[in-house]
Amino acid sequence: MARQPSKKKQEEAAGTEEDEG
Repeated sequence: MARQPSKKKQEEAAGTEEDEG
């Protein structure tokens, strides 16, 4: 569960909390 804040923001904007795959 080590993701960057910038990446998390982008994923949240996309509507997904999965950073693997």
